[in-house]
Amino acid sequence: MQKNSQYKMSRIRIGIERRRKRKRIFAHHIPNSSIFILVLMYSLLLLPSFIITTVHATISIHAPPPLPNEESSSSTTMKKYESQPALFGELLLPGSTYSAHVQMISNDVYLCNGAAANNNKNKKSKNNQQQQQQQQEEDIILPKDGIPIALLAKRGKCSFEAKAKSAMSYEPPFFPLRGRTNYTSTENNWNRIVQFVIVYDDYAHSTLVPMSSSDSDDGDSGGIFVRMIFVSLDTGLDLVKAIQTQNNTTKKSGGPSLTIDAKPPYYSPSLY
Repeated sequence: MQKNSQYKMSRIRIGIERRRKRKRIFAHHIPNSSIFILVLMYSLLLLPSFIITTVHATISIHAPPPLPNEESSSSTTMKKYESQPALFGELLLPGSTYSAHVQMISNDVYLCNGAAANNNKNKKSKNNQQQQQQQQEEDIILPKDGIPIALLAKRGKCSFEAKAKSAMSYEPPFFPLRGRTNYTSTENNWNRIVQFVIVYDDYAHSTLVPMSSSDSDDGDSGGIFVRMIFVSLDTGLDLVKAIQTQNNTTKKSGGPSLTIDAKPPYYSPSLY
């Protein structure tokens, strides 16, 4: 009897020890519930940053076509610049390459007024109105090669969203475009003449700004059908110089040529 009871007690101790080992193994593989919850909450907090992260973009200015009395250059690219696409509007697709002619509105450097405001700015006399109309036609030139326009704008005076809407207003019937009379306005971005807005900084900052609008937080483009791109002050001044020093051939063709290369997700680079 004593041997049987000792045997039973031994079996019970072995069983208890096995259960303890299982608990230790389980606790080793499964984290504490509080730690698990903290990790889960941290992951959820990080999730939106990956959703709204846009691609990085490099803007390249191409050398203008040579004049009749000039020799053609073997180099096609003058300079490359860092840029940061906006968090709203039409997005740049990762890995895609876009072409554009850069132009600017000489009497609306900040691109805040829009075509309608500029056309109605001077209505005191017929001569003033005709002069304003002529100035506007000289500002927006329809590219002969069918490549869309990128309007250059300085940061400030109005919101980024207002600049985008101002750029979108430069479409028929709101604005007469030289060299094209059978144009039908549509909300399809591929048929729009102005497809890009390049906003350059008004101060020399060390990082590029990911532009946002009042509707960008919930992923809505807010009816913006242009691609917004932010560049530094130095880059903007170089683009302004390229526009101001372009020859007649380049101007008539639609302005200096740009290539925008969209890279995989990339955070705002440091410029200095």
